[in-house]
Amino acid sequence: MTTVYQIIVDAYRVCNLIPVGVAPTQQQEAEGLRYLDRIIKSVLGHEVGEEIETKNLGSSSMDYPNSFTQWDSSSTIVVPENVKIMCNFEAAREVWLDPSPYMGSRLAIQDVAGNFSTYNLTVHGNGRLIEGQTSLVLNTDSTNTEWVYDNEQGNWLKITNLTKFDNLPFPSKFDDFFIISLAYRLNPAYSRQFDPQTDRMLRRAERQLTSTYRTVKHKDTEL
Repeated sequence: MTTVYQIIVDAYRVCNLIPVGVAPTQQQEAEGLRYLDRIIKSVLGHEVGEEIETKNLGSSSMDYPNSFTQWDSSSTIVVPENVKIMCNFEAAREVWLDPSPYMGSRLAIQDVAGNFSTYNLTVHGNGRLIEGQTSLVLNTDSTNTEWVYDNEQGNWLKITNLTKFDNLPFPSKFDDFFIISLAYRLNPAYSRQFDPQTDRMLRRAERQLTSTYRTVKHKDTEL
């Protein structure tokens, strides 16, 4: 996989803003990372995967009328596809991810109560990896993170809070899509324009991305 930094460097090269062998400035790095973060988030639920729905876990400072339900804390909690878990913990919890995720499945977790350092959440890959590990312990207060599933690696890859040292959370065969998309975003600020050939390359890369991560509605899963 390709690092976020290399995507940024290649985008500035495509724009012809830096010569071969010259690194972008710190200001250009920050600009590129900011725009790339927006591009990555903008494809989620559109070109990549489906929209996610929120589900509550925990009951700290919450009131549940009779018409509302929460996960049964007495049983093994298996997370359905494309869910954001809103955590309001009164005790440490464990969840197991979908045992058969598809390419582009999404997962998000938010520590709404802000007490993960006291009440950890352990996320089990359930036969898959998450950030390269079989299980991941979330213990930072106010965590708000998202992952996307890559079937080629059998790994849930972190989407949010990326740094330039992280790997792009998509296989390297899709690098051109993100490089050229970032270059397009940078161009107006530097009065640059692309030729039709680059535009065709972007359209081809976009078709490859969407055909691989095509959204497929799966069976409804009860919590």
